[in-house]
Amino acid sequence: VRGTPPANISWYRDGLPVRNGSSGRGLSVVITEHGQEVKTSQLILYNSDDRAAGNYQCRAENPAGKDEMNFTLG
Repeated sequence: VRGTPPANISWYRDGLPVRNGSSGRGLSVVITEHGQEVKTSQLILYNSDDRAAGNYQCRAENPAGKDEMNFTLG
């Protein structure tokens, strides 16, 4: 993500925020983020099972606007 000012990146699962270090519902979560003006963020799922299925969203937002990417884990 590239933005000025730098964007805030958030992850969601089925419309609910995903927090770094959270676990439950069939998975453990690690979110990594690197950079300032150009940011890279990854959602890493460990020990996932069928309960980790859902609709995931990555949202980048700053005062200039927002963008999002969606994917489904089935």
